[in-house]
Amino acid sequence: MRTGCLSTRCPKQASGQFSSYSELRDYLFGPVLRYRMRYHRFVAAASKTLPKMRRNQTGWRIDQLQSVAAENGVGWRTPGHGGSHVIFSASGLREILSVPAKRPIKPVYIRKFLALIDNAVEVLQDENKNKPKP
Repeated sequence: MRTGCLSTRCPKQASGQFSSYSELRDYLFGPVLRYRMRYHRFVAAASKTLPKMRRNQTGWRIDQLQSVAAENGVGWRTPGHGGSHVIFSASGLREILSVPAKRPIKPVYIRKFLALIDNAVEVLQDENKNKPKP
Protein backbone atom coordinates (compact mmCIF):
# COMPACT_ATOMS: atom_id res chain seq x y z
CA MET A 1 0.00 0.00 0.00
CA ARG A 2 1.31 3.40 -0.99
CA THR A 3 1.50 6.04 1.72
CA GLY A 4 2.89 9.52 1.86
CA CYS A 5 1.49 13.00 1.65
CA LEU A 6 -1.98 11.70 0.82
CA SER A 7 -2.24 9.83 4.10
CA THR A 8 -1.93 13.08 6.06
CA ARG A 9 -4.96 14.57 4.26
CA CYS A 10 -7.24 11.64 4.93
CA PRO A 11 -7.67 10.25 8.44
CA LYS A 12 -9.19 7.04 7.01
CA GLN A 13 -5.91 6.25 5.25
CA ALA A 14 -3.92 6.77 8.43
CA SER A 15 -6.22 4.37 10.28
CA GLY A 16 -5.83 1.74 7.53
CA GLN A 17 -9.44 1.85 6.32
CA PHE A 18 -8.40 1.90 2.63
CA SER A 19 -6.82 -1.28 1.38
CA SER A 20 -5.24 0.21 -1.74
CA TYR A 21 -4.02 3.45 -3.18
CA SER A 22 -6.74 3.36 -5.86
CA GLU A 23 -9.46 3.34 -3.19
CA LEU A 24 -7.85 6.36 -1.55
CA ARG A 25 -7.58 8.15 -4.91
CA ASP A 26 -11.24 7.49 -5.68
CA TYR A 27 -12.21 8.78 -2.25
CA LEU A 28 -10.20 12.00 -2.58
CA PHE A 29 -10.55 12.79 -6.29
CA GLY A 30 -13.67 10.88 -7.33
CA PRO A 31 -15.90 13.89 -8.06
CA VAL A 32 -13.20 15.59 -10.14
CA LEU A 33 -12.52 12.46 -12.18
CA ARG A 34 -16.24 11.85 -12.74
CA TYR A 35 -16.68 15.43 -13.99
CA ARG A 36 -13.79 15.07 -16.43
CA MET A 37 -15.17 11.78 -17.71
CA ARG A 38 -18.62 13.33 -18.19
CA TYR A 39 -17.14 16.31 -20.04
CA HIS A 40 -15.17 14.14 -22.47
CA ARG A 41 -18.15 11.90 -23.04
CA PHE A 42 -20.24 14.93 -24.09
CA VAL A 43 -17.54 16.43 -26.28
CA ALA A 44 -16.99 13.13 -28.06
CA ALA A 45 -20.71 12.63 -28.62
CA ALA A 46 -21.51 16.20 -29.74
CA SER A 47 -21.98 15.11 -33.36
CA LYS A 48 -24.67 12.66 -32.22
CA THR A 49 -26.22 15.12 -29.80
CA LEU A 50 -27.55 17.56 -32.40
CA PRO A 51 -29.87 15.03 -34.14
CA LYS A 52 -31.05 13.81 -30.74
CA MET A 53 -31.74 17.40 -29.73
CA ARG A 54 -33.85 17.90 -32.86
CA ARG A 55 -35.95 14.83 -32.03
CA ASN A 56 -36.43 15.58 -28.33
CA GLN A 57 -36.18 19.09 -26.89
CA THR A 58 -36.54 18.16 -23.21
CA GLY A 59 -33.98 17.25 -20.56
CA TRP A 60 -30.79 18.88 -21.91
CA ARG A 61 -28.00 20.39 -19.82
CA ILE A 62 -26.01 23.52 -20.48
CA ASP A 63 -22.71 21.64 -20.96
CA GLN A 64 -24.31 19.64 -23.77
CA LEU A 65 -25.42 22.85 -25.48
CA GLN A 66 -21.93 24.27 -25.09
CA SER A 67 -20.30 21.24 -26.71
CA VAL A 68 -22.74 21.31 -29.66
CA ALA A 69 -22.15 25.06 -30.06
CA ALA A 70 -18.37 24.65 -30.05
CA GLU A 71 -18.55 21.94 -32.70
CA ASN A 72 -20.72 24.09 -34.98
CA GLY A 73 -18.77 27.35 -34.76
CA VAL A 74 -21.01 29.12 -32.26
CA GLY A 75 -19.30 30.91 -29.40
CA TRP A 76 -20.62 31.06 -25.87
CA ARG A 77 -19.86 33.12 -22.79
CA THR A 78 -21.16 33.74 -19.32
CA PRO A 79 -21.82 37.28 -18.08
CA GLY A 80 -18.86 38.94 -16.40
CA HIS A 81 -20.48 39.29 -12.99
CA GLY A 82 -21.33 35.63 -12.48
CA GLY A 83 -24.82 35.60 -13.97
CA SER A 84 -27.02 32.57 -14.19
CA HIS A 85 -27.29 32.53 -18.01
CA VAL A 86 -25.03 31.44 -20.86
CA ILE A 87 -25.03 33.62 -23.97
CA PHE A 88 -24.58 32.00 -27.38
CA SER A 89 -23.56 34.02 -30.43
CA ALA A 90 -22.04 33.37 -33.83
CA SER A 91 -19.87 35.57 -36.02
CA GLY A 92 -21.77 36.85 -39.02
CA LEU A 93 -25.11 36.78 -37.18
CA ARG A 94 -26.75 39.63 -35.34
CA GLU A 95 -28.85 37.41 -33.13
CA ILE A 96 -27.75 36.14 -29.75
CA LEU A 97 -29.41 33.67 -27.44
CA SER A 98 -29.37 33.84 -23.66
CA VAL A 99 -30.12 30.48 -22.04
CA PRO A 100 -30.60 30.00 -18.29
CA ALA A 101 -28.00 27.60 -16.92
CA LYS A 102 -30.33 25.83 -14.51
CA ARG A 103 -31.50 22.32 -15.30
CA PRO A 104 -33.59 21.22 -17.09
CA ILE A 105 -33.51 23.70 -19.94
CA LYS A 106 -36.99 24.43 -21.29
CA PRO A 107 -37.83 23.26 -24.82
CA VAL A 108 -38.38 26.82 -26.07
CA TYR A 109 -34.68 27.58 -25.47
CA ILE A 110 -33.66 24.38 -27.25
CA ARG A 111 -35.74 25.33 -30.31
CA LYS A 112 -34.17 28.80 -30.38
CA PHE A 113 -30.71 27.22 -29.93
CA LEU A 114 -31.31 24.87 -32.87
CA ALA A 115 -32.37 27.82 -35.04
CA LEU A 116 -29.18 29.67 -34.05
CA ILE A 117 -27.06 26.62 -34.92
CA ASP A 118 -28.78 26.26 -38.30
CA ASN A 119 -28.23 29.94 -39.12
CA ALA A 120 -24.58 29.78 -38.03
CA VAL A 121 -23.90 26.69 -40.15
CA GLU A 122 -25.56 28.37 -43.13
CA VAL A 123 -23.41 31.50 -42.72
CA LEU A 124 -20.25 29.38 -42.44
CA GLN A 125 -21.16 27.49 -45.61
CA ASP A 126 -21.81 30.75 -47.48
CA GLU A 127 -18.47 32.18 -46.31
CA ASN A 128 -16.63 29.05 -47.45
CA LYS A 129 -18.44 29.07 -50.78
CA ASN A 130 -17.60 32.73 -51.46
CA LYS A 131 -13.99 32.39 -50.33
CA PRO A 132 -11.57 32.53 -53.29
CA LYS A 133 -9.57 29.39 -53.89
CA PRO A 134 -5.78 29.81 -53.82
